[in-house]
Amino acid sequence: EKQGVQYVLDAIPDIIKKIPAFKFLVIGDGEYLDTLKSQVKNLNIGKSVEFTGYIEKSENIESLLIRCALALALYDKFDKNGNLTFTYFSDPGKIKSYMACGLPILLSDVPHIAREIEKDRCGLIVGYDKKAISTAIISLLEDDKTLKEYRENAIRYAEKFDWNLIFTDNLERLL
Repeated sequence: EKQGVQYVLDAIPDIIKKIPAFKFLVIGDGEYLDTLKSQVKNLNIGKSVEFTGYIEKSENIESLLIRCALALALYDKFDKNGNLTFTYFSDPGKIKSYMACGLPILLSDVPHIAREIEKDRCGLIVGYDKKAISTAIISLLEDDKTLKEYRENAIRYAEKFDWNLIFTDNLERLL
């Protein structure tokens, strides 16, 4: 629920009007899965959504991600009690994994790197409403040149988080 999958599901009917072949891949499992599956059924978008369930090995997740066009990280800013969520204070590794796989990201303005990602043209900040989400997805998927640019920028951005480079640079500095 805190990943914002439900917001994307709401946007899919509008997306498939413009891009009938659109597919949304939901990776993972959890207590919210049945709610999401019910939402898919109610919206009649089952042909456009695939649920993988839990995938144990990260390399299997990455092999799925590299076949995708973009990623979504619509984190909620507040929890059900009105408190700021953990994501607001963290630096989500999932976003970096997406970019390392060459995926531009549509994300909420919750993680502190969101503005930097948008500024560096690796992704777009979107709201939680279905119109904003569908418009952003359609605009990126229908513009091959911009999508390619964002993909290349995402990979370049993610490179600065490569542990080998981080350790090498800092060890050289210390020695």
